[in-house]
Amino acid sequence: MTPVFEEPLKAEMRGACEVALDQAGYEVVAKPVSFVLPASMGLKGALVGDIQSLDAAGNRTFYHLRPGAIDVLPQWLANLARASHLLREGEFYVVVQQSTPNLERSCRAAGAGLLHLTDTGEMDVLISYESVTPVDVGKATADRISKLRRQLDGKMKLVRDDISSRYQQVRSIVSTLDEPVADAYVTRVETDYRVLDDWGDTLSRELDSLNVESSEADFTAVEDLIVDGPKLPDEAESA
Repeated sequence: MTPVFEEPLKAEMRGACEVALDQAGYEVVAKPVSFVLPASMGLKGALVGDIQSLDAAGNRTFYHLRPGAIDVLPQWLANLARASHLLREGEFYVVVQQSTPNLERSCRAAGAGLLHLTDTGEMDVLISYESVTPVDVGKATADRISKLRRQLDGKMKLVRDDISSRYQQVRSIVSTLDEPVADAYVTRVETDYRVLDDWGDTLSRELDSLNVESSEADFTAVEDLIVDGPKLPDEAESA
């Protein structure tokens, strides 16, 4: 079932995947079934997928669609892939339009199958679900990554609050400035927001990659980046 609202790229990808599955002889499930995640994983949510299909024998497959470029499997998606091996309700595949060696490593580590949706509308198997087993990240490593995520969230909030405070100050003075100067002030604040969001996305991907391959140096490097925070344009100019 297609969501009420879905970004155009994903909606287009969904349509192409459903056509490919139909042509390959699979039944696309009109009303996907939701499977609650195992309590043993300590996670909330359910395994549903963007698309579900059934083969002639009634075997179910879950497909998660990732339009555009992706270099590492997000943590939430890796968690679902691992959960699928415990639930045993069907195979789990990530579908991409382009792949990278790093993405393939992260899929193997999480136990996710990987499909490539080609320009001609076919789905090629890059990694078979049956061929992979999730790598045990280990509780100590998982806890450390969770701690770093909390640090990242805290840093993001502090910086965002600071930008918001400056934005309120700007709004109070721009009415007294010439329009070009006022616009420049507003643009600088809006740029700070974009820089913060881009920095947060980059650090989030770095944390995702720690689930695949990580050393003490990797953890230290990410932690240092979080402590330092984003380099906002005003700070870069004054450095």
